[in-house]
Amino acid sequence: SFTADGETAYYTRNGKKAKNGYMLEIWESNFEKGAWTPGKRLFFNNINYNYFHPAVTPDGKRLYYVTDEPTGLGGTDIFYVDKNEDGSWKATTNAGQDINTTGNELFPTFYDGIFFFSSNGHPGLGGLDIFRLSKDARGELSVKNMGYPINSDKDDLGLSIKGNTGFGA
Repeated sequence: SFTADGETAYYTRNGKKAKNGYMLEIWESNFEKGAWTPGKRLFFNNINYNYFHPAVTPDGKRLYYVTDEPTGLGGTDIFYVDKNEDGSWKATTNAGQDINTTGNELFPTFYDGIFFFSSNGHPGLGGLDIFRLSKDARGELSVKNMGYPINSDKDDLGLSIKGNTGFGA
């Protein structure tokens, strides 16, 4: 995930080797003087859990990510961390019950400032479905299933939108 100016990248990288593969971590790199700086492991990574699918907000002030930490609601949850004015990070926060369920929430992303994610814990068409977070008429957060043809009875992981067209994968 890149900031809007293309100068900071957040990415998933293999961490500690575990019995079933590698634990996943989120790292950050900056584009300076025509080259990418060596990656820096973000502070919230814990070698006992996985951290992946980073998604930075369009303004670059908040980073969403997925983790299997036991502090979540179950399965994998979406968390976020806000950036201070000096570039340091605040404490991490679970994105809450509007987004997270006892199932798995994955693949957070933004299109035109709208937050999308996949979940198998919210009612859907089957497997992972793609959802959109928006505010209802009263200004309260609402999760909306993107429905067919974006979602199917199989796992739907993410989407790509350009103008009035797009597709899910």
